[in-house]
Amino acid sequence: MIKLAWNCELYDSGNQYKSVTGGWRSYSGSLTEHDDYLYGQSSYTTRIGTVKPIDMSSYTRLHVIGGGYGEYMSEGGAHNIKHTVGVSDNPGNGTFLASAVLTTTYSVDNVKEVVIDISSITGSHYVSTNASRAGVASGVYITKAWMT
Repeated sequence: MIKLAWNCELYDSGNQYKSVTGGWRSYSGSLTEHDDYLYGQSSYTTRIGTVKPIDMSSYTRLHVIGGGYGEYMSEGGAHNIKHTVGVSDNPGNGTFLASAVLTTTYSVDNVKEVVIDISSITGSHYVSTNASRAGVASGVYITKAWMT
């Protein structure tokens, strides 16, 4: 039997790569696992991320295909909610060592890829999201995450 090597993926169309990530969970709000994407939502703060920290020492980029939405969305943003994804030492507090802002979207069908430079990051860290604004429902879609 041939054993396949891990292909640097952290999430892809329902596969959470639990042996590497420990799975994905909600750190604030709720997390719904659909067949082909993760969906985090809350009426105030949405934070989802990997359960285990990931060793990023051998990688230079974190790629995430995702998007975010906010209740009462308008052109150019969702009530100024920044839907951020990145590398964190504490996925529950919404701060990042490196991050990018996800595209604002009404639907998982319109998510886009962001690429985050992680070349200066060593050791193990979490991949997580943050979206919040008082009184405004917010959510985050993730369809794929991987490192190169």
